Amino acid sequence: MRTPNWVFKKLISIYLGLLLFFLVFLLLLTLPFFISLIFDFTNGDEVLNDTLPNVVGNISNPDEKALAIMAWEREYFHNPYSLYDQNSTLQKFNIYKLNENYMLFVRGAPVSWIIHSRLANCEEYARVFVTMMNKSGIKANLVHASGEDHVWAEYFHDGYEIAVDPSQNIVIGSHKKQFEKDMNVKFSYVEAIDLHGNIIDVSDEYIERGNLTVFVLDNKQPVNNAQIKIKSPYLMKNRGGRYDKPLDVISKSTDTKGKVSLKLGFQDYIVEARINQIYLLDSIYQKNVTVDINKENVVYFNLENDEKNNELFITR
Repeated sequence: MRTPNWVFKKLISIYLGLLLFFLVFLLLLTLPFFISLIFDFTNGDEVLNDTLPNVVGNISNPDEKALAIMAWEREYFHNPYSLYDQNSTLQKFNIYKLNENYMLFVRGAPVSWIIHSRLANCEEYARVFVTMMNKSGIKANLVHASGEDHVWAEYFHDGYEIAVDPSQNIVIGSHKKQFEKDMNVKFSYVEAIDLHGNIIDVSDEYIERGNLTVFVLDNKQPVNNAQIKIKSPYLMKNRGGRYDKPLDVISKSTDTKGKVSLKLGFQDYIVEARINQIYLLDSIYQKNVTVDINKENVVYFNLENDEKNNELFITR
């Protein structure tokens, strides 16, 4: 007869095996990013100090400098999606062949690695632009429309904010309300991010917005600190392909009245209420809403009646 001690040892070995598997999986998942961090630590300053003078030379005018950086980016970088080959095994690991060299595309990598790899999507174009402008003494910020998966930039000259889209090599200038039409997209929420990570809601500079109020109640009592996530299915519906699910737009928590107020662009959204009722497990409630800029838009969650799903807390 097997003793309880044997069972205990068996359970411990299983748990240790699962833990080892998880750690190996996590290591493989994060290894590309750590490679880019190590490269930045050893070569970052050298790459930037060598690149910037070659790009802007003796240009002092901020507008001319911005145009020079964007022109260089257009010639220098390759978009990974334009190199996509469904038969390439290496591309499944974000490894792309440029001429005779193989390069690793790392999302969120330091700017030095982006320059080294020569691989860039819109976010990488914008981050390189912002870094170069700031390094040459001109204040610049990233601009991000998360629900529509696009990043561009703005810089400051003589008291003016001048918007540019480095990935498209275009100057938006002060015609920000025209930008979503030029991009053939409908923005839901736009934010600027400075070098210190401060986030500023700049949506009103780019789009018209409507008010959305969300209430969360449980047995007619307000639910405080419920997480409200707004998701946009716009790209999933209109672009498809790699956009196979709605994208996160913004997240806020309810107040003591069980209430959240938001301002969003005119389109369809999924409103998600997440309630952490059990340790590490969220109860998730969803409703659809169309935000109209000409009326008050309200969504009510009644937890005792609405259907729910459960997900691990770490999926937030």
